[in-house]
Amino acid sequence: MSVVKRLFRRLLRGLLRLTALLLFVAAFAYLGGLLWTLDLPALRYPALPAPQIQDHRLVLPFSPGVASAKVATFHDQLEAFLHFEYLRGREARDGADTSRILLTAADTATGPSYEIFIVCDNDLLTAVPRLSQLEGRNLIARYDLQSWTAKDFAYYRQQSHTFDVAYGVPTEQKLESLNSFQLLPALARFLVFKSQTDNRVLDRSDSAPRPLTREQASQLAADILDVARFYGLPLDYFLGVGAMENDYMDVDGDLDHAVWKKRAQRDDIVLRRIRKRVHHFSWSTSRELTTPV
Repeated sequence: MSVVKRLFRRLLRGLLRLTALLLFVAAFAYLGGLLWTLDLPALRYPALPAPQIQDHRLVLPFSPGVASAKVATFHDQLEAFLHFEYLRGREARDGADTSRILLTAADTATGPSYEIFIVCDNDLLTAVPRLSQLEGRNLIARYDLQSWTAKDFAYYRQQSHTFDVAYGVPTEQKLESLNSFQLLPALARFLVFKSQTDNRVLDRSDSAPRPLTREQASQLAADILDVARFYGLPLDYFLGVGAMENDYMDVDGDLDHAVWKKRAQRDDIVLRRIRKRVHHFSWSTSRELTTPV
């Protein structure tokens, strides 16, 4: 038994010495890593923007090249173009320069990615409030400030022009000819987006209507497609009216938004006829987009 005990003690002492040696090496390596000098790559431009005076006013430039902001990303081209067109339309109505809104495409590991950019002023003091205003109106969900080279800017601008040309050229294949699997999800998401940007929703008061849910929008999109295909109508009849939210949201309609005139014109919605006058809807668009009732 004494021989076994001596052997066991020797093994235990050897194990303890080995453990102590490993701990010493680990501690030395850790301290060496902390004290080792590392070469950090220098930034191409300052991490924090430096204020400057330009044209007698204070600016805070953040980009060494062309300043831009990514405001939306999609994996469906149709949905991306619908949002792109709608954003440009709302900006044009406010008198903004819509040529600064670009739609681009890029290949990713999961497939094509479509991104909407806004070319903004190279000044945080003006760019951030402008983008925050768009965010507050639900026209964009978020934004990410970026910097382009002049070559990148020219390339993305050409890409956006290509989308404009492609969707502007008359084609034999109509939007309605796409199958429901392709068209319905994009249409539903567009209806949700339209309802979220309604001015009454943005009011955020207790009496303000609620935007469409995903389920409501999907059902409405399916109904729109069914009606359009049954009657052979283009989808523009359902999506082209500026106040289309009135048709798809749970709010009071515009029954009081009507005028009297001597005779009805084509496509007027006639409410009443009294003697030689008719009472009809008057739409706040360039023309009266209606159907007879």
